[in-house]
Amino acid sequence: HVAGFKDLLDHITPCVWMRDQKGTLTYLNHAALRLLDAPDLETVIISQADVLETSLRAEASLARSEKRAWTSRMSGVIGGQPYVFESFEYPHADATFGIAYDITALDRARRDIERLRDNQLRTLDQLPTAVAVFDSRMQLAFCNSAWLNLWHFDHAFIEQKPSDPEILDRLHTERQLP
Repeated sequence: HVAGFKDLLDHITPCVWMRDQKGTLTYLNHAALRLLDAPDLETVIISQADVLETSLRAEASLARSEKRAWTSRMSGVIGGQPYVFESFEYPHADATFGIAYDITALDRARRDIERLRDNQLRTLDQLPTAVAVFDSRMQLAFCNSAWLNLWHFDHAFIEQKPSDPEILDRLHTERQLP
């Protein structure tokens, strides 16, 4: 059964590894070997390579010594292509098990969405029409310069991300609305 399980691990895309109590790698699946550009585990041990970069290795080692799980994002290069991984190590009994799965597409999509949002906000800020955007909790998420000029709110009030009712109350109090 163990050989079958190792065979399964060699056919999945996430990098999987196991460490002994000292933190030495004792198993790497094929994906982890590709990440390290190594033909086998012995080569990795001789070269003292690791699936985790030095700073992350120190964090993971601390977590291992405290018998707690560890997770972090890490980057790597496979076949000349950059990748971003979500990595996880979990100590159990006398070994630590680790996995790193590729989140490159997700990370790229997140950055693209942020860039798109920033571009949209810059565009909205340049409009001569007053625009305010509220989030799902009805709190001010964005307002453009025209909206600020229309209502003359002080920046301290706006930075508090007031709710729609708070803004209406303030406009009532300042007699800007009936």
